[in-house]
Amino acid sequence: MTEQAKEVRAVTVSQLNRYVAGLFSRNQALQNIMVRGELSNVKRYSSGHWYFNLKDPYAQVSGVMFKSYADRLKFKPQEGQEVLVTAQVSLYERNGSYQLNVRSMEPLGKGSLYLAYEQIKKALAQEGLFDPEHKNKLPTFPKTIGVVTSVSGAVIRDIIHVSKRRFPGAKIILYPAQVQGQGSAETLIRGIRYFNTRSDIDVLIVGRGGGSIEDLWSFNDEKLAREAFNSRIPLISAVGHETDFTILDFVADLRAPTPSAAAELALPDQVALRNGLDSVQKRLARGLENKLSAATYRLDRLASSPYLKSPYVRLEQRSQTLDLLEERLKRSLLTRLERSKNRFSRNAGLLDSLSPLKVLGRGYSMVQEPDSGKTLSKAGALALGQEIDVLMQDGKVTCQVRNLKLEDTIHTTQD
Repeated sequence: MTEQAKEVRAVTVSQLNRYVAGLFSRNQALQNIMVRGELSNVKRYSSGHWYFNLKDPYAQVSGVMFKSYADRLKFKPQEGQEVLVTAQVSLYERNGSYQLNVRSMEPLGKGSLYLAYEQIKKALAQEGLFDPEHKNKLPTFPKTIGVVTSVSGAVIRDIIHVSKRRFPGAKIILYPAQVQGQGSAETLIRGIRYFNTRSDIDVLIVGRGGGSIEDLWSFNDEKLAREAFNSRIPLISAVGHETDFTILDFVADLRAPTPSAAAELALPDQVALRNGLDSVQKRLARGLENKLSAATYRLDRLASSPYLKSPYVRLEQRSQTLDLLEERLKRSLLTRLERSKNRFSRNAGLLDSLSPLKVLGRGYSMVQEPDSGKTLSKAGALALGQEIDVLMQDGKVTCQVRNLKLEDTIHTTQD
């Protein structure tokens, strides 16, 4: 065969891949095949498509799940997870590899809804949306309660019935919402948002009756959980029966096992309040009676007091006491005065014994300067011819110094 003939018979790579792809598409057994295996190299792109490998201990195959199918997943595919997929076998012509175009995926072991529930619960718990410090406290006496639930279900009837029995003064406002099926989570979210735009809502109840996990699935929606967490109004989750727990139960400020229980938690019991008021009234009455009895007893004692019957007796006693105190004060003053006089006499005698005049009386005299009155005690302080005053017991003599004798030295003046 010539080279030219060979070229005519040869096909391009694109033609080959297209032909093989056609073989796959015409094989009915490969159009809706179920394959089980372990997920690996799981990636989700911004387009919303999931890409992964599905493998067993001996082989692996590439897989893709386009956004239109991926949006229906109830759980998040994870590395190492064993799954069962329904897929079409196809050839990716660009690189010539065959792959599984997955239409549905179910986890093996646990159901997809339960697995999704666990994944959402774990993620929100790690973010702190379930933490007690974020819980709002319910008001004691709410005036208006907003309810997000179905208009035709038994939930709203049960809540109205309980409210009339427990606290008839409360007002109930319903936001009709779809509580099951496609789009139900969005209507629940809109209900929470609506009531949070109003200023007259004190408590919010979001709920429905019991059901299977599929029936309750809208209350496990992650967006609904975040909307409930951000609600400024205290929110009670009232979903299903006592054994049913949803993600909303963990995020809500309070979880009620049934819608009727939610109304009981939100509203005070008027009977219990009335009984409590009656009890308080009785205690107050007993307390007033006891105080009145004590006051009456005290008044009787005061009325029988001799001082009230004869007040002048008390004044006379006080006057007598005052006289006694006055007498004691006088005696005390006289005693202190006598002691002071004696002390003064002793001090005066002591001063008199030290007086210079006493010395003069014993034959001594005292020399002073005539002008200043300064006492002169030394002969060396005198000068010849100086006039001095000599004080004696009965008078003063003015003299002139004519002779001085200082330690064997004699000074004499001449007339």
